[in-house]
Amino acid sequence: MGIALTLSGCGGAGTPDASAHSDSVIKSVDQMRAVMPELVHMPVGWSVMNGTGVYTAAEVKAMDSCRTNPHCVPGLLFSAVNGYQTEAGDRTAFTASAFDSPERARKMYDARIKGWEKAEVPSTALAPIVLPALGDAAGGRWLSSVEEGGEPARTTCSVEALVGSVVVSVSCSTSEGRPDPELPVDMTRLIVSRAQQALNPDT
Repeated sequence: MGIALTLSGCGGAGTPDASAHSDSVIKSVDQMRAVMPELVHMPVGWSVMNGTGVYTAAEVKAMDSCRTNPHCVPGLLFSAVNGYQTEAGDRTAFTASAFDSPERARKMYDARIKGWEKAEVPSTALAPIVLPALGDAAGGRWLSSVEEGGEPARTTCSVEALVGSVVVSVSCSTSEGRPDPELPVDMTRLIVSRAQQALNPDT
């Protein structure tokens, strides 16, 4: 599973958790880095697949995906990515995007959710992921790639969550390529908690 900055995309239905809401914004690279789960926060048996990379808005806008789009990611302050894996082959990738207001973050989150509704991917099957209340809103889908003949090849999770002015994303898969209902829940809960702590360090 490769890691790429999630600049636009998709999600699913979610249940809000009003207590997680914050009007504060991420103000520094170090604060953005604090959003990202570190190896010490992962369950036993996980190792680093991709170290944490933190990017400013200017660096993101210089990337190929933004270079030809003058309106790319309005209000973005920082983005960050990292990823972990187990020896058995389970993988999880985290992405976080920090915006200059909760309203901007909500617009990006909503755009990613609506992306699922517009997606036309004949080679994949989409199914909702059942999530508890996480952040201000959260949702996701299972993506099942299909081999010739209609047999499922591999299933991965894709989850989006809104935490105040930050949008976090989780992509995950198991070594068997089959859905593990607990994996997206546990990993989304982890990065949502980190985002809440980074935005509200005194609580």
